[in-house]
Amino acid sequence: MADIQMFGFHPAGTTPLACCFMASTSSCCFICCSRPPDFCGGSFVVAALFAIHPLNVECVAWVSERKSLLCTLFLFLALFAYGWYVRKPGIGRYVLVALMFAFGLLAKPMIVTLLCASLADYWPLNRLPIPDSSENVALFFKKFASLALEKIPLLLLSGASAYITVIAQSRAKAIAAKQILPISVRIPNALWSYLQYLVKTVWPMHLAIFYPHPEDRLGLWKPLLATTFLLAFTGWCFVQRRQRYLACRMAVVSGLPGAGDRVRASRAPGYGRPLRLHALVGNFHSGVWWIADHSKRLLIVRRFLQGAAAIFLLFFGALTWRQTTYWKDNFTLFNHAVETTSANFIAENNLGEAYMQIGQPTWLTNTSCAPADQTALRTRPL
Repeated sequence: MADIQMFGFHPAGTTPLACCFMASTSSCCFICCSRPPDFCGGSFVVAALFAIHPLNVECVAWVSERKSLLCTLFLFLALFAYGWYVRKPGIGRYVLVALMFAFGLLAKPMIVTLLCASLADYWPLNRLPIPDSSENVALFFKKFASLALEKIPLLLLSGASAYITVIAQSRAKAIAAKQILPISVRIPNALWSYLQYLVKTVWPMHLAIFYPHPEDRLGLWKPLLATTFLLAFTGWCFVQRRQRYLACRMAVVSGLPGAGDRVRASRAPGYGRPLRLHALVGNFHSGVWWIADHSKRLLIVRRFLQGAAAIFLLFFGALTWRQTTYWKDNFTLFNHAVETTSANFIAENNLGEAYMQIGQPTWLTNTSCAPADQTALRTRPL
């Protein structure tokens, strides 16, 4: 509302403001990741990868996704406040944690995964022992119970927000009915989408604003492959449990309720939709820390790692710059979605509306060709 009052529908005001929010969120990411403080270089790489990753373009380029930026910003502020509370527990500090969490819920309910992010108790805060022996297992669950009681106020806030969200989405008919998308269809797609998200994190190519749901055409091998990978990766993390940061790999939501027809979006590939901006931090954090630990054993030169990090940043930065070009106007955005996906009825419909808006419906028969006059199209807001 403030954006509209100040800038109207012109992106010259809203886009720089969104960039400022993204810069602030990335800075908070760096501060939260700078634990332990002797690994600031790795924290900088994590925050930089988060800031320039192509999956995050949509949250900045599309003003309607301001909620995701605000939600992520308050998530990091809540985590920072939680670390402050752990150093010296007190009612005032806990209230600050709850307040940041409540602000995040007001921005977007996806911040409910802060309870998963409370794995910070395990690492880097080390409030829980490693369950590597029978004695430590008993101590682990004893301390875990006390820490779980500590999270009850946050859990109540999450429960209230989740209830309100489900009611609101149901009344808006934004949650797919069971008879339209049965659980036997949604579970395989959620598993496959989870694996796709991990792939897009490392190789973010062919991103689109909207992916149609495959329904029952997904095939059996895809969910089987995803399940095998996830089980194997979970087992590997358990074996490597002394490296605590692997337990904090990512926070996800299953997406099994099935909101709308979307299979996945460029900022969150998955009908079983991983948490958008937040999950990337877990991926990068674990990867950077694991490489740093094993580079010491392999005697890898520090300058080599710095060069590799610079190459990755340049790679993602180039892809991000290219991804921003697709958000130039309606025609470019939805034409790109049509070209990178198949049977995308939403993208085709919106592309047709873009042609109709400039009075050139005859171009609907050839979506690979740009309209003669794109000036009128670019003046319209996305």
